[in-house]
Amino acid sequence: MKQRIAYQLVAYDPGSGALVFEKDIPERLLWKARQKARVPQSDPEMAGTYAIAELDAFELAEAIGGGFPNRRLKYYVEPHAVSDAIVP
Repeated sequence: MKQRIAYQLVAYDPGSGALVFEKDIPERLLWKARQKARVPQSDPEMAGTYAIAELDAFELAEAIGGGFPNRRLKYYVEPHAVSDAIVP
């Protein structure tokens, strides 16, 4: 089973810290996620978690094609490991 890094646009409730939104970022839009989250060149694999402004998060979510929560949240681009295993 091979693992790779994938990325999500996520949002947390600032009061409770609960995860309230998550949307996978397709590889074709990673450049936009990198740009909007202002990922430094010193992190070429986007291994860190990066805060993203609300307007930028909205624009990224729109490009992904997913719904977007209509309230004040804290938005981030986060990496996570995924398995390339084939599920029967």
